[in-house]
This record gives sequence, structure tokens and C-alpha cells, in this order.
Amino acid sequence: MNSNIIYKYFKIDEYFYRSIANNYLWFSDPTNFNDPYDFNLSTAKDFDENDLRNYFSRIQSQGNSALLENQIERRIEEFKNNADKFKSELLEFERSIVNQKYGVCCFSEFSELMLMWSHYGDKHQGICLGFDRTKDKNFFENSLYVTYPPEYPSFNFVKDRFTKAPGDTVKFHMGTKSRDWEYEKEIRIIHEKEIDDVYRGAVKFKKEALVEVIFGYKTVPTKIEELKKLFKQCGYSADFKQAKLKEYEFGLDIRLIGECRE
Repeated sequence: MNSNIIYKYFKIDEYFYRSIANNYLWFSDPTNFNDPYDFNLSTAKDFDENDLRNYFSRIQSQGNSALLENQIERRIEEFKNNADKFKSELLEFERSIVNQKYGVCCFSEFSELMLMWSHYGDKHQGICLGFDRTKDKNFFENSLYVTYPPEYPSFNFVKDRFTKAPGDTVKFHMGTKSRDWEYEKEIRIIHEKEIDDVYRGAVKFKKEALVEVIFGYKTVPTKIEELKKLFKQCGYSADFKQAKLKEYEFGLDIRLIGECRE
């Protein structure tokens, strides 16, 4: 198995046809995902005045903030007057800032996952596309492997933001899900507002990055033939495959049925 290839499951509808015809994938606002804990994990609030002062000073020293010394002291006073209110408002503000900066497109490590075909592949009537990340490094550069910890994770935004590795805040909010979702084996591609011209909505990918087109085991033959023609007409070069039910055990086999190049 090629670990550079990641998979995206689709229902075959007008949005899918449009995506293929124009070689783009959709990058979403992460707060709109179907897991209510996505980008909504609680952040530890056990920080004190010294932690807060260090936090603001570090932001100021990075040169990307308009914070002045008197503004820092004013915020410290607000904290002293009503610590609980201040903590809640600060963390909500930081969460909203991160939310505004990123667009996310979701994939899986595997193409033969029964539940993924059921939930995202239109009950096995849909399609799954395999993308080789090495063939479009700009598009697939920021790959985030979702983790599924056994217990609710802890992250202290004020204390940990500058002591842990860069990006840990994003990994915590966008890359942590409960074990209920572990079957997805999810990989997220993250685009950032400050780096990418288009970080949300329709984002173009290189056609050569699409290397596998996998039809569900219930995809009707006429639809398969129609889509094979579409992929060829649009200039893709990929293997056509189809999922088949295993005969003597639960699961799917993915079998080659042709090529775009033939």
C-alpha cells in the first residue's frame, strides 16, 4: 500500500460532477463539521496572572500584534477583577481567531472502509478518489493525521501556546476526535489564509495527483461507464477500480477494472 495516497469518498451528484470537471476539492470552515466537538474542545483555564503576563509578552515580542505595554496592564487588571469571565472571553476569542484562518478538506487513509462507504459513499453507490500527495505538494502539503485519544485531552492555551511545538493549537482543535470516529482513519489537509490565495471553498488540484477512481460495489454499471468517459475526457490519468464484497469474510476487496490511459 502506498502511504502517499489518501482517499476521499463522495456521493455521485451534481457537486461531484462539477468538482471533477473543474479539478477542485472543497475546503470547509472546520466549525461546520458533523462532529460537535470538532473545533469545540474545552481548553484548560488554570492559569494565573504571571502566566497571562508572559502570554501577552510573548505575543508582543513576535511583532505580529499591536499590543502596547499599557494595554497589557489593562488586560491584567480585567483578569484580576473577574478572572472567570476574562478566561472564558479570552479563550473564545483565540478560538475564533484560529477558526478564521483555516480551511479544511477531509480524507481517509484507506479506500476499503465499510462504514466510510456507507456514510460518505452513498451506501456503496458512490465513488472514492485516491490522491497521490507527492504529485501536488502545494495542495497536500499540510497533512494532519487525526488522533482518537481514549480520554478527553487537555490543552492549556495560555501556558502551552509558546512552550509546545508550533501548530499544536491547530492540532488540538482540528486533529483530535473521540474514539467514536476512529473508523474514519482521517487525514485532514489544512490550508491557511495567510499562505494560500484560496484557503476555503473550491481549491484547484493538479489532475496528475488523482491516481485512483474507485466505484462502490453498488454503483450501477451505466453510471460507471458514464464516469469513466468523463474522467478520460477531462484529461485525468488514473486507474479505475471497484469495491467488491469479500466472499467468506466481512470486508471489501478493491479490484482493478481499467485505466484512464487505455
